[in-house]
Amino acid sequence: AEAPNLILLDVLMPEISGLELLDSIKNNESISQIPIVFLTNLRDDDTIKQGLAKGAIGYLMKTELTPGQVVEEVKLFLNQTSQIS
Repeated sequence: AEAPNLILLDVLMPEISGLELLDSIKNNESISQIPIVFLTNLRDDDTIKQGLAKGAIGYLMKTELTPGQVVEEVKLFLNQTSQIS
């Protein structure tokens, strides 16, 4: 019933790519303002640039972060978005 404060999205998913899902989210007025951060293992500069250009606010590499570090990064993103709002 409530929208999330942030969406963590992988680039590579079984049925639809994260970039496609990002497009769908950004085109849905009721959820388009939810910040999106990619959390993936795909290290591809073009994909990163494309995701950020489509509206993602960040890109985290799973293999470079522990779960605790992911939590800290998410907190930073949430703090950034709350200051903008």
